[in-house]
Amino acid sequence: MFMHEIRAVKTHPAEYQLKLFGAGNMFPGVRNKGTRKRERSVPDKNRAIAYSLVEKHGFKIDAEDLGGDGHRQVLFDIWSGYAWVRKPPLSDTLSQENRT
Repeated sequence: MFMHEIRAVKTHPAEYQLKLFGAGNMFPGVRNKGTRKRERSVPDKNRAIAYSLVEKHGFKIDAEDLGGDGHRQVLFDIWSGYAWVRKPPLSDTLSQENRT
């Protein structure tokens, strides 16, 4: 859909600022039964597809924060394009989950 809109306004991917966030392992230490050791994890697959789409469409990455364990909180200011990322310590995430 985004590529459709880019073409509709007659612009090119290289004119945009691309910032990638995510692909964190939400369940570190948990391995699904039946998965092979060499099989890539979901976060690894997400990161690979993101890079693949960036290359396929000709975007340039201006900022990225990918991988690691746990989640991110992203604050994005649409007016300025600034993005702030906070990664709570994994121990905080686990203790919050145990409270609910």
